[in-house]
Amino acid sequence: MKTQFLYKKSVLKMTACIIGYSIWVIASSSHTVTTWFTVPLYFYNVVEQCTINAPATVNIQLHGPRAALRQLKASTTAVHINAAEFREGIQSISLSSTMIFLPPCVQMLESTPHTVEICITKKDVPAAVIV
Repeated sequence: MKTQFLYKKSVLKMTACIIGYSIWVIASSSHTVTTWFTVPLYFYNVVEQCTINAPATVNIQLHGPRAALRQLKASTTAVHINAAEFREGIQSISLSSTMIFLPPCVQMLESTPHTVEICITKKDVPAAVIV
Protein backbone atom coordinates (compact mmCIF):
# COMPACT_ATOMS: atom_id res chain seq x y z
CA MET A 1 0.00 0.00 0.00
CA LYS A 2 2.80 2.45 0.89
CA THR A 3 4.69 1.71 -2.31
CA GLN A 4 1.63 2.54 -4.38
CA PHE A 5 1.40 5.93 -2.70
CA LEU A 6 5.00 6.77 -3.61
CA TYR A 7 4.48 5.87 -7.25
CA LYS A 8 1.40 7.96 -7.87
CA LYS A 9 2.11 10.53 -10.54
CA SER A 10 0.80 13.51 -8.63
CA VAL A 11 3.02 12.83 -5.62
CA LEU A 12 6.09 12.44 -7.84
CA LYS A 13 5.28 15.67 -9.68
CA MET A 14 4.86 17.62 -6.45
CA THR A 15 8.11 16.20 -5.04
CA ALA A 16 9.97 17.11 -8.25
CA CYS A 17 8.56 20.65 -8.13
CA ILE A 18 9.60 21.14 -4.50
CA ILE A 19 13.12 19.85 -5.15
CA GLY A 20 13.47 21.94 -8.31
CA TYR A 21 12.25 25.10 -6.58
CA SER A 22 14.65 24.53 -3.66
CA ILE A 23 17.61 24.18 -6.02
CA TRP A 24 16.56 27.33 -7.91
CA VAL A 25 16.31 29.38 -4.67
CA ILE A 26 19.75 28.25 -3.52
CA ALA A 27 21.36 28.93 -6.91
CA SER A 28 19.72 32.33 -7.44
CA SER A 29 20.54 33.74 -4.00
CA SER A 30 24.27 33.20 -4.46
CA HIS A 31 24.25 34.67 -7.99
CA THR A 32 26.22 37.92 -8.23
CA VAL A 33 24.61 40.95 -9.85
CA THR A 34 25.50 44.56 -10.62
CA THR A 35 23.01 47.36 -10.00
CA TRP A 36 22.83 51.15 -9.68
CA PHE A 37 21.61 53.04 -6.60
CA THR A 38 20.87 56.74 -6.19
CA VAL A 39 22.07 57.67 -2.70
CA PRO A 40 22.27 60.96 -0.78
CA LEU A 41 25.41 62.76 0.36
CA TYR A 42 25.69 63.00 4.15
CA PHE A 43 28.15 65.45 5.73
CA TYR A 44 29.28 64.97 9.33
CA ASN A 45 31.49 67.13 11.60
CA VAL A 46 30.11 70.26 9.95
CA VAL A 47 31.23 73.54 11.53
CA GLU A 48 28.19 75.60 12.55
CA GLN A 49 29.49 78.78 10.93
CA CYS A 50 29.72 77.15 7.47
CA THR A 51 27.20 76.41 4.74
CA ILE A 52 27.81 73.51 2.37
CA ASN A 53 26.47 73.72 -1.17
CA ALA A 54 26.68 70.28 -2.84
CA PRO A 55 24.60 67.91 -4.95
CA ALA A 56 21.89 66.16 -2.99
CA THR A 57 22.49 62.70 -4.49
CA VAL A 58 24.98 60.66 -6.49
CA ASN A 59 24.63 57.40 -8.43
CA ILE A 60 26.73 54.41 -7.37
CA GLN A 61 27.17 51.05 -9.08
CA LEU A 62 27.31 48.12 -6.68
CA HIS A 63 28.35 44.51 -7.34
CA GLY A 64 27.70 41.57 -5.04
CA PRO A 65 25.46 38.62 -4.20
CA ARG A 66 21.81 39.16 -5.06
CA ALA A 67 20.73 38.41 -1.48
CA ALA A 68 23.05 41.07 -0.02
CA LEU A 69 22.00 43.71 -2.57
CA ARG A 70 18.34 42.94 -1.96
CA GLN A 71 18.82 43.80 1.73
CA LEU A 72 20.34 47.21 0.91
CA LYS A 73 17.90 50.07 0.66
CA ALA A 74 18.65 53.23 -1.24
CA SER A 75 16.88 55.20 1.50
CA THR A 76 19.27 53.99 4.23
CA THR A 77 22.50 53.87 2.19
CA ALA A 78 24.46 57.14 1.91
CA VAL A 79 27.86 58.55 1.02
CA HIS A 80 29.41 59.82 4.29
CA ILE A 81 31.82 62.76 3.93
CA ASN A 82 33.82 64.20 6.82
CA ALA A 83 33.49 68.00 6.71
CA ALA A 84 35.92 68.70 9.56
CA GLU A 85 38.83 69.50 7.24
CA PHE A 86 36.91 71.63 4.73
CA ARG A 87 38.02 75.18 4.15
CA GLU A 88 36.14 78.05 2.56
CA GLY A 89 35.79 77.93 -1.23
CA ILE A 90 35.18 75.30 -3.91
CA GLN A 91 36.61 71.84 -3.33
CA SER A 92 36.55 68.60 -5.32
CA ILE A 93 36.12 65.35 -3.45
CA SER A 94 36.72 61.96 -5.07
CA LEU A 95 34.12 59.43 -4.01
CA SER A 96 35.39 56.05 -2.82
CA SER A 97 33.94 52.86 -1.40
CA THR A 98 35.29 53.73 2.08
CA MET A 99 32.70 56.54 2.26
CA ILE A 100 29.79 54.08 2.06
CA PHE A 101 28.93 51.53 4.72
CA LEU A 102 28.47 48.32 2.72
CA PRO A 103 28.52 44.63 3.64
CA PRO A 104 31.96 43.03 3.07
CA CYS A 105 30.66 41.00 0.12
CA VAL A 106 29.41 44.10 -1.77
CA GLN A 107 31.77 46.31 -3.77
CA MET A 108 31.31 49.78 -5.21
CA LEU A 109 32.44 49.65 -8.84
CA GLU A 110 31.77 53.19 -9.96
CA SER A 111 30.08 56.45 -9.05
CA THR A 112 28.52 59.16 -11.18
CA PRO A 113 29.92 61.75 -10.84
CA HIS A 114 33.39 60.45 -9.89
CA THR A 115 34.21 63.66 -8.07
CA VAL A 116 31.80 65.99 -6.31
CA GLU A 117 32.33 69.74 -6.26
CA ILE A 118 31.44 71.31 -2.92
CA CYS A 119 31.24 75.02 -2.17
CA ILE A 120 31.89 76.05 1.43
CA THR A 121 30.80 79.52 2.56
CA LYS A 122 30.83 81.09 5.99
CA LYS A 123 27.51 82.14 7.45
CA ASP A 124 27.02 85.77 8.35
CA VAL A 125 26.89 85.82 12.11
CA PRO A 126 25.19 88.92 13.50
CA ALA A 127 27.40 90.96 15.80
CA ALA A 128 26.42 91.02 19.42
CA VAL A 129 25.05 94.30 20.65
CA ILE A 130 26.64 95.46 23.91
CA VAL A 131 24.42 97.73 26.01
